[in-house]
Amino acid sequence: MTAPKAQLSPPAFALSALRMPLYSWQIETLTAVGKGMPTALLAPNGSGKSSTVLTALILWFLSEFPKGRAVITSGSWAQLKSQIFDSAKRSQYHPLFRGWEFLESAIKTPAGGSATGFSVDEAFKLEGHHQRSDSPLLLIVDEAKAISDLVFEAIDKCTPTFQIIVSSAGPSAGKLFRIFTSESQFWFRRKVTYLECPHLSETKRLIDLETYPAGEASTFYRNRWLSEFATDSGECLISLDAIRECVADPPEWKPGVVSAFCDFAGAGDESALAVANGNKVDLIDHWRHRLTTVSTGRFLKWFRELWLQSHQISGDQGVGYQIMDVMQESGYFLRRCNNNDPAVRSDVYCNQIAEWWDNFGILIGRKAVILPNNETLFRQLSDRRKEYDSRGRVKLEPKESMRSRGVSSPDLADAVIGAMCCQGSGGGITAEQLAGIKIGTGRMLFPMTPVTFEEDPDDYR
Repeated sequence: MTAPKAQLSPPAFALSALRMPLYSWQIETLTAVGKGMPTALLAPNGSGKSSTVLTALILWFLSEFPKGRAVITSGSWAQLKSQIFDSAKRSQYHPLFRGWEFLESAIKTPAGGSATGFSVDEAFKLEGHHQRSDSPLLLIVDEAKAISDLVFEAIDKCTPTFQIIVSSAGPSAGKLFRIFTSESQFWFRRKVTYLECPHLSETKRLIDLETYPAGEASTFYRNRWLSEFATDSGECLISLDAIRECVADPPEWKPGVVSAFCDFAGAGDESALAVANGNKVDLIDHWRHRLTTVSTGRFLKWFRELWLQSHQISGDQGVGYQIMDVMQESGYFLRRCNNNDPAVRSDVYCNQIAEWWDNFGILIGRKAVILPNNETLFRQLSDRRKEYDSRGRVKLEPKESMRSRGVSSPDLADAVIGAMCCQGSGGGITAEQLAGIKIGTGRMLFPMTPVTFEEDPDDYR
């Protein structure tokens, strides 16, 4: 269904009927929505994105389509009421809106049209809203940075005639971020900085510039004034911004030592296998299964398919101790790693796992590693916070603490970091074990120097 024809475009209505002064970015945004294009607007707080753009859209829509329905939700109920409905209420005595009801979070027209505000907690009420031939639908999402993907799943089930998502900048994750990155081809996008909003307080901007030590590089400043997605607040060991930059501008692949790491699942967690080759690391597989026998078989299957040999594979000994015992019966003697093993730099790091995570973060910051393109991995890498022990050494936030704040175990991240940090460390294989080592068969994930044998290779199986 194409967008129905209106007598006036949204910017023409705002300029002529509402006498609203508009910036060029507001005109561009209103025009895109009026043409039926899914539209996303990123602008600083106080720029006029809600009080001007969204207010004008709602009044235009109900004026042009008196039986239409406008559905509005926001990550902030206070913003929904004060910046949108209170702004719209200032026009209640306009001759064009005679007979309309202007309520606290709703507007009703005499013909049966309406604009209704829903809190983000009532997202389930958004499902089932669809355009009809006699009643088009305007869907508005305000302060989208504070709305979860679960809510957006409900929103995505609607079929609007006109749609706009509005927000100030926030984390480099979630639906809003994807609209401006991986899903950008499906949206008309407009990003606005303070330079396009001359009414904003220059004094306030300069105060913010001086308040934060990093100045223009600070997360707060970039979010508020430059409409940039930024997340590094210094709490996490690995910056999501650095991850994004590393993925966007990866180094040239330099094949080298091949090493694999198995992260074995605890209750409710995921098993994961990652393989590194030189400066490239791949997440091969990850899964959940309550039976360790199934997971053991799945790991062994991959070892054979990838031609991985025991000296190339490491595993987390904590949960995987018994699994690795079973693997030995199949001829795979993994190097057993313990997160609490001493760090090489024991004066700086509390244990080995903290050192691994920090070293991997340095590789990412230097754009020295090629990462798999996996959003779950990116979130896990950037979710874990940095802590310190009584001696001032770096340690990782315990997984129990992560769970208490609603963050899942970083199983994929542990596998990827382990694969890269175990390179060249050897598998700890003894001469007595050599005769039992499996030589993998099947396809190879990376081009490697073929293994040659002076004797029959079956002697080593």
